[in-house]
Amino acid sequence: MSKRLLKLLVLGGLAAFGAAAPAAELDLLDKPFQWRPEAEGGMALTAKPLDGNGLLVEAEADGGGESYPRLSCVLPEPLDLRRYQKLELELELTSSNPDIVANGKNIVVCLYDETFCQENSAQFEIIQQTSGLLPVRTGAIRTVAADLTPMQRGKVDKIDVYLYERPYSYPHEYTFRVHSIRLKGADDGELLFDREVVAPSKPAPVGALGNLTTADGLSLQFRTDGMVGEVSNSGQTLSTIRNFPTGWLVRDAESSGAIQPVGGNVELEAGKLTQQAELEELQLRFEASVTVRDDYLELSGTVESLNPADRAVTVYWALPVRCDGSRWYYGLNRSIDATDAAQAGPYEPQLNDYPFCSLAGPAANLALAVDLGQPTDCHFNFNPAAGVIYVAFNLGLADIRAVDGRSLRQAEFKALLFQGDPAWGLRSICEKYYGIFPEYFADRIGHGGSWELTYFREKSGQTLPAILDGGFRFNWTALEDDRESFRRSADNGIKNLLYIEPQFLQFSMGDYTSPTNAQTMARLTKLIAQDPDEWDKFNQLHYTKNSHCGHPYSGAPDDPAANQRFITALLKAAESSGQYSADGEMILNLGWRGDWIFDSGFGAMIPCNLSPAIPDGKGQVNLETVIEPALQKITAEYERGFDGIALDCFPDFGPFPNDYRRENFRFARYPLSFDPDSKQLMNKNTLPAVDFLNTLAARYRPEGMMIFANVFGEFAFAAPQLDVFGVENLFVPDPAKFRMLAGNKTVTYVPYYADPSKASVEYHLLWGIYPGRDARLEYLRPMVPVLDQMHALHWQPVTAAVGDSPDLRIERYGQPDDGEVIFALHNAGKRRRRFTVHSALPAAQEIEAIFGDSEPELTGNGFAVTLEPQQTAAVKCLFRPDR
Repeated sequence: MSKRLLKLLVLGGLAAFGAAAPAAELDLLDKPFQWRPEAEGGMALTAKPLDGNGLLVEAEADGGGESYPRLSCVLPEPLDLRRYQKLELELELTSSNPDIVANGKNIVVCLYDETFCQENSAQFEIIQQTSGLLPVRTGAIRTVAADLTPMQRGKVDKIDVYLYERPYSYPHEYTFRVHSIRLKGADDGELLFDREVVAPSKPAPVGALGNLTTADGLSLQFRTDGMVGEVSNSGQTLSTIRNFPTGWLVRDAESSGAIQPVGGNVELEAGKLTQQAELEELQLRFEASVTVRDDYLELSGTVESLNPADRAVTVYWALPVRCDGSRWYYGLNRSIDATDAAQAGPYEPQLNDYPFCSLAGPAANLALAVDLGQPTDCHFNFNPAAGVIYVAFNLGLADIRAVDGRSLRQAEFKALLFQGDPAWGLRSICEKYYGIFPEYFADRIGHGGSWELTYFREKSGQTLPAILDGGFRFNWTALEDDRESFRRSADNGIKNLLYIEPQFLQFSMGDYTSPTNAQTMARLTKLIAQDPDEWDKFNQLHYTKNSHCGHPYSGAPDDPAANQRFITALLKAAESSGQYSADGEMILNLGWRGDWIFDSGFGAMIPCNLSPAIPDGKGQVNLETVIEPALQKITAEYERGFDGIALDCFPDFGPFPNDYRRENFRFARYPLSFDPDSKQLMNKNTLPAVDFLNTLAARYRPEGMMIFANVFGEFAFAAPQLDVFGVENLFVPDPAKFRMLAGNKTVTYVPYYADPSKASVEYHLLWGIYPGRDARLEYLRPMVPVLDQMHALHWQPVTAAVGDSPDLRIERYGQPDDGEVIFALHNAGKRRRRFTVHSALPAAQEIEAIFGDSEPELTGNGFAVTLEPQQTAAVKCLFRPDR
């Protein structure tokens, strides 16, 4: 995926177009939209009109690295696209290349919303929001659709359609005939619910069954049919059921998307509502409960298919809400006005990869949440037209017996409902969630630190004192160290980590100048079959000889037979657990990766299902053949052990699709899911990876070992077991989300060669994030001691402080009871100014600047500071109870 981000554009003109009446479809090939071809590195890409309507796009890929060919449309003026749920393309792909004829191409749709920017960039670059990979096959006009539902799209000023040259990273040609590009949504007056139009279904009036009330006063009145009739807080009515069902609901893909209330037998007693139903029309059995747990409600249950067919079922729990005066949060500092959302047409804001959501109004801050210890494919939505917020569980049911004896006809689900402080939105919900599940966010290491890599350390020529000054305490590649360096690191508090890329099996095709998928698959098959001629060629390749297919090797370096057995185990693991695309093909991901493959640079990168239960699969081989022998070898040779495991590209390397390989289903520990468009059953990528992570933690955490991940893709369900969250990037793209999911644990990033600016590096102090290797030591030296103090005090989701300007960003570390509180501050504005901060904490007795010259001064229960544009600073407030 391109790391290029669109800079803010000054757009204007065509006011009449912007004021045009909304429609359920918008033709993006019609006037005034204009698409232009773009590519990096001089790749030849042209686009010209087709006869009639459309574009003829001709590409000549030059081989090597990805050139990111794309069609780009800068909109005449920023448009509100919230009423549209899909961007649909009709494409015809042709090529003389046999790989493309056999396997097609992948495209990706990107939106850029001018209000959705990277704050930790001096240019305030717009965030590139991407669809998943959309496969396009040859041979006919194909229709593909990008789901826009999770994207911010209230002020979109640019749309890109990437027509990737990879995975064929050798010179080749291909042509796309683009017949249609359309935005599609529901018609005005239609009711949209979870991406589908549904018929309005106002619940019939029935009697009240009784109430469930939490210790902090949140009360639900249940009807005799199990729906929530009324929501109140400490006796004040917040909302009532309106024109849509509430409580437990279910949708089956075969029932035309209809939403059906569960109903059935409903009982309420002793702080618990139970509900049982056999839905004959849907052939589903449903059992669920709502239980009071002190200051929250636990919502849990099971659904079971009553027939042997594959089933794509979504289970919902919906709460009636009011829009007026409320805000829906899609981040700690990001929210939308609920009334504005209601006026945007058929529109449902959605939140993915968060453990909770928040709709905060004047009288209450209502949250639905999931337990990160029970992974499922789920999301949260706010539906202003239906007057509900809901959690949705996408569950794939199949007539398969899992290896642990469970029937996959049945799936479990669990959610929570609670309230927070209305004044603090999602931050208050985060604080409450930390209190419910403190173990998920606890720092198990006892200190923070920066990302270290042996190669970069040696390249820098830094002395040990300089290394310690930079805070480089987590060596990702300690296996590259000799005995002396390894022991010196251990003696000076630097954690030595064993690197592994757990999800992938990479192998070289470096003896080919233009390898095909067929040749790559043939090599894999021959090597597993121990074909001597193929092994002779394979053993001469750099990535085989020097990197053992990218895995730490614990065998004797001068024992070719042992080396071959090791690599054969890896190849068999890919054969056993390699992921399949929706059309049943193993994903080879052939491409040019010259930076580490060498020779011609070409190699396969096969994503694998990491379930540890797959016999001889990648999860098992990682644990038994790679990790454990490497740990034992270093401990014996260096008389010191590793401090932990470093997981690369984890838990979900986003460009790859989910796993549709049916033979892998019976190894699933967590519920199967399904493709939202085709309804085909699948293993959602993240869930087997979390299963592997939990197994890894259970094995090695009792030995005092930590787990560091270079985080990719959706990672919420991995967060409880991670100790260090790493990001390979010029900056951390969503620092608020990383800090929220890390809690009191370490977040660090490595910019790799990029030499980020001083302002960009220092911005990360706001979020307690440690910059890693290739950030300048002169920037790090003054930051690290302050970051260490902040880490020791712990980040607090609720800042309990507000500034007198929207340009001021504030984060808090510590509690007054600790005796000191650090406020990290950032001026996001474009001018120097004096800010006043009002605090809800007790009055501090002293204040001092501990990072950046901000001229702090106490002012009653707050303080004042002066900050330059883009300056980040930190002040420490001292609290002395005896005074």
